[in-house]
Amino acid sequence: MGEPIKHHYVPQFYLKRFADVKEQLRVVERKPPCRKYISNVKDVAAERLFYRLETAEGDSLQLEKTLSEIEGECRGALSELIERPFPPEAHVREVVGFFIALQWLRGRDQRDSFSFVFERLAKQVGKFIPEQEVVGPLEKKLGRPLTGEETAEAVTRISRASVEHLRPTHNDLVVNLLKMAPGLQRIACARVWQLIKFDRDCLLTSDSPVVTWVHPRNRGGPFSVGGFGMCDEIRIPLDMRTALVLAHEAPGGEVVLQGTDLHAKELNRSVAANAYLRIFHRADIDPFKDVALPPPFESRIVVDGFGGE
Repeated sequence: MGEPIKHHYVPQFYLKRFADVKEQLRVVERKPPCRKYISNVKDVAAERLFYRLETAEGDSLQLEKTLSEIEGECRGALSELIERPFPPEAHVREVVGFFIALQWLRGRDQRDSFSFVFERLAKQVGKFIPEQEVVGPLEKKLGRPLTGEETAEAVTRISRASVEHLRPTHNDLVVNLLKMAPGLQRIACARVWQLIKFDRDCLLTSDSPVVTWVHPRNRGGPFSVGGFGMCDEIRIPLDMRTALVLAHEAPGGEVVLQGTDLHAKELNRSVAANAYLRIFHRADIDPFKDVALPPPFESRIVVDGFGGE
């Protein structure tokens, strides 16, 4: 067998939990015109050589293989979490906590966000390059003052060179995000875990299935950004009948909640709103019933939470 070329940033074993017996899903694109179509699990939430690393010996696909090995352990832990008594045993909690942290970090959305932040910072750095540091050496070399046009061009070139020098490499984008996983795992494991179980297949998922939710009372404050460690809840659907909520506070403790239609509606809205490019669900269910889907890339929040129940 050849090297794996198509790299999934949402694991296939996870996507299969939302697919039919033929391992097919309905895909709903978030960008207008919001196209809908049927696709196989193996063809969604994946990109060619997404986890490729550049080495002195050439491209390496070892990271993709390592992630596949980790996913094997996560598959079993998720099944134990759903099927065995709750709260979970310590080892299940650790593995599932790592799965959630890794899934938060490994997708196209976080990689693009990392690149976007760099571009913004790099442009600001370029603005603070003293003009005289650029103009002085050039004027000395030419033996004359630079014109206004020449000065502007010189500053622009130096700024661009500085930005390119700071630009993260492909390896930086791949590796630095994943290095954060153990820290986020500790945050996930320290929270109050609640399992929500439904009597019917009703949940959807997306290419960014780990959702951070901020309670309405905290929106607009210092913790309203909804980061992994600062949100009120971390949510992830585990299959079409089960969702996991990691609450910052939950007076009810670590319990299994009986899912209601309202729970399903709010979970589906928050997961769909959090989708980066695509939403996935089994074709024969209608998870968008009574769900007002927000525009793509809207702030990732919903109407109410579960942690206080």
